[in-house]
Amino acid sequence: MAAWNQSVTAADNAPHRVNCRSTRKTSDATRLAAAVTVEAGNCKAAVRIICTDDTLAPHSEETLKALEAKHPDTTHDRRPPCAADGVSRFQPLQVSSDDVRRALRSFPAGSSGGPDGLTPQHLLDLLIGATDDSLEQAIVDWVNVMLAGSFNEIIFGRRLIASSKKDGGIRPITVSYIIRRLAAKCVNSHVIERRSQELQPLQLGAGVKGGVEAAVHAARRLVQDLPTDHDAFVNAFNCVRRDVIFDAVAAKAPEIYCLVHAAYSCDPILVYGQHRLRSREGAQQ
Repeated sequence: MAAWNQSVTAADNAPHRVNCRSTRKTSDATRLAAAVTVEAGNCKAAVRIICTDDTLAPHSEETLKALEAKHPDTTHDRRPPCAADGVSRFQPLQVSSDDVRRALRSFPAGSSGGPDGLTPQHLLDLLIGATDDSLEQAIVDWVNVMLAGSFNEIIFGRRLIASSKKDGGIRPITVSYIIRRLAAKCVNSHVIERRSQELQPLQLGAGVKGGVEAAVHAARRLVQDLPTDHDAFVNAFNCVRRDVIFDAVAAKAPEIYCLVHAAYSCDPILVYGQHRLRSREGAQQ
């Protein structure tokens, strides 16, 4: 915590070094969140917390309605997905200890836990202190069972957090169970390595070096030439049709179809305080 106090003092004495608004006051809650993040070893995230204008949205009916609007119902004409069981071409991907270990170490320091509170650091600490590889093998087996689609909707549930944007809107943030995120990381690594070239130039966020920076600069130039009343971008994260997702995965990455089928053929529960929402459409975080 002493290092955190020194860093805060340095930032206060040299505001030109941090890209923040000098007139914006940092709340005690924000400082505490940043301090905890620094203690976890993620200084980059701590700076981002201090510099952001976003705050936690109040627990109110308005916030709840905004979150419900962000998670729409299923489209009335959605096509049923192809069954995953007994289809030879949907033979599930299976990963090794090296794959799981690499995925676990790729989590940023201080990553949050899901509904059960278990974090990536908990698993890392347990593995470091283990006297044999039985725990690691158990985690690998668990991930492979997930990749085979052998779990119900509970494992795909998430903790839901509402953040207030500076324009008055709500940004939903969800945190899944660590074992589900671990399986997803293994799958993402596999798909990016083998399929990222097929997605270019439609996507620049995965497997494309400097792709996000290029997209930001291109978007900035586009916006500069648009009328002020024109909406250039729409957040379609929760609006992507899941039947389209099923079709794309079945055609391009059938080895992960069992996991995708298990995750998207159900309506996972999103826990927001005492409320329960359902994720019925769109891609899952």
